[in-house]
Order: sequence, then structure tokens, then C-alpha cells
Amino acid sequence: NLVGENENPFINRNRCLACPWFCTAGFFYECSKEDCRFKLHVQCATISEPLDHESHMHPLFLTSKPGERRTCRVCKGSRLAYSRETFNCIECDFCLCFTCATLPQKVRYKHDK
Repeated sequence: NLVGENENPFINRNRCLACPWFCTAGFFYECSKEDCRFKLHVQCATISEPLDHESHMHPLFLTSKPGERRTCRVCKGSRLAYSRETFNCIECDFCLCFTCATLPQKVRYKHDK
């Protein structure tokens, strides 16, 4: 495939706009225009703001600027730490990526006490 003059070869057309996961299976929204890259998981679309999350004391907002990449304070050591869209605290420098925002706060397994 030839890459257009204004096209970034490192942006994958199958990735969700909010989280780092692919939109290849399951339910997601996508733009019907051929040159549009908008894809968004239904789960990512259901998150509203302000986000009250147990990992931080203040409410979090989607305040990322276009092209800005911030480091999530929860998964900062992982390969997913740099997210395109993050929930940010307007009172301090806390940042939470969509991946961490959508993880369940508690999980249980049938053999756990």
C-alpha cells in the first residue's frame, strides 16, 4: 500500500480513538466516510464526565489537547501508559487513561475468599 502525503503510517485505522485496543471484533462505532479514521468502542463511548474514580480524590475530565499524549498515573510503567485520550484532574496533575478507567474496581473469582 502507498501511504498518502498527509497520512501517518504509524496510525492504525482499526484502533479505537479512546483506548489502545483494536476495533476488529465486538461492538464499536465508526464513521462511514472512506477517509475518516473515527472508530470508538461502545464501552469507551459510555464513559461520561466528570468521571469519579476510586484511584483519585478529585473528579476527572477529558481535557486533552489535540496531539497531546499524557502518561497515565495508574499504569505508568506499561506499554499502554501513553494514551491519546485521558481523563485529567483540573486541580492537580493526575491523569487516567481509558484502559484504566474502564477496568473494574474489584474482581472476584469463585475460589477467592
